[in-house]
Amino acid sequence: MPCFLCHKEDGCRSCSDCDVQACHGHLNYHNRGGGCSPWCVKIVPGAGRGLFATRKIQAGEVVVQDFAVVEGPLPTVGDVCLVCLSGEDLWRCGDCGLPVCKSRTRGCDSRHKQECKLLVQGNKANLSKECLFTCIAAMRLLWAAERDPNIREILDPLMDHKEIHKGGEEEVGWRDVVHFLSKQGFSEESVERTLGLLQTNGVTSNSTGGEARGHALYPIFSIVNNSCVSNTRHGRKDDSFCLVATVDIKVGEEITTNYKSPTLANISRQPAFKSLWNFQCTCPRCSDPTEFGTYSSSLQCPECTSNIVQSPSNIEEDWTCEKCSKKFTFQFVQEKTRNLQSIVQSTGHSIEKLENLATILSRVVSNHHFVLMQVKRMLLLMYGNCSSHRLDAMKSKDLDRKIDLCREYIEVFNKLEPGLTKWKARVTEELARALVRKEGRPGVEVCRLLGESNKCRQLDSQEERAAFTNRMAQIMSG
Repeated sequence: MPCFLCHKEDGCRSCSDCDVQACHGHLNYHNRGGGCSPWCVKIVPGAGRGLFATRKIQAGEVVVQDFAVVEGPLPTVGDVCLVCLSGEDLWRCGDCGLPVCKSRTRGCDSRHKQECKLLVQGNKANLSKECLFTCIAAMRLLWAAERDPNIREILDPLMDHKEIHKGGEEEVGWRDVVHFLSKQGFSEESVERTLGLLQTNGVTSNSTGGEARGHALYPIFSIVNNSCVSNTRHGRKDDSFCLVATVDIKVGEEITTNYKSPTLANISRQPAFKSLWNFQCTCPRCSDPTEFGTYSSSLQCPECTSNIVQSPSNIEEDWTCEKCSKKFTFQFVQEKTRNLQSIVQSTGHSIEKLENLATILSRVVSNHHFVLMQVKRMLLLMYGNCSSHRLDAMKSKDLDRKIDLCREYIEVFNKLEPGLTKWKARVTEELARALVRKEGRPGVEVCRLLGESNKCRQLDSQEERAAFTNRMAQIMSG
């Protein structure tokens, strides 16, 4: 039998705990996390490779546990160590002037020396911060592939889409990075391949307080294909990047992830798939003009106020009003949507301003349009959690408004992002709090909601779970 990962037949052996066959270089990918991984790699027509379940996987189970081949800092954050991405106890490297950990115990200073030498030698002052950090990540990946044949082998099948990236909006920065690194002895071809791999397969790898700090390439995660109604979500376990099953996954079913947030509608996600990954998504959501009846992309027709929907075959074809059949260009819908997003971003985040904005939006978009739902999510979280509307002092009408917003959000996103998700953990808890405040005691529904919230938090840190347990005890005490 061939290797479960690379499909080579030479030198394979069975896992000691199951009948999976793996070559010498890939057995460790099967045994990660202290058990047998429940997946194998298969060819997906029109999409290259993909991960498939080799046994039934239960919701909440860790499906993939992966470690970065390379990791680097994001240029958008403040000072963090270039090596470990910590933001504490830093100093400036005496040679290149970039931040690294002051303490020698982590070894960041010594691990930085090789790249530091090339940055100084190549006169890094000619690079923007974004290009400089891109150079650092690219050098690390080039050196890792040079040192380790197993890394080269697992990177070889990955798509780089360099023909898209080098001709895109960042073409000037791309050229600057290629020019800089080629002067340091790397071939232009290998640099362009490396940049393409990072841009196509890289994901946010490190965050603190909700702020992304790092960007990394995870080799197994890079094989996972997109579905806008996926069966996993991202998580972290110790130092690894994980995919957690949000719903039960059957034997032989493909394991999928979201390349773009499900809170975005087809009008925002589909153009990004084409420009960043060079594919047109044909998942059930993208193929449904109504997005499961939510009309998440739909503007109201200016003639009859009914919903304008996309063509089921191609989002860039003319959109059509469901009632009067009036046609609208994709560019018209896209521009209007972007304008609405800009208005939301520029609106002050007070309850009064957001309620006024929700009223305005409801006159021009569908009831569950994704921009309007973003405003409604902000409102449901602010009611009961801000100084002007504390839960213990809220008026009855405001309490009812919070409850209605929570129920609406749950109804919509149970269709768009079902299962054990992060949004459900938060919104079900908020609804439980509001119901106890309204009814004066926890009833059957509150117990069910808190149980759902608890299930969604299986990969929370020990501190986060302890905090939730305390909050749950307070809710149940009324």
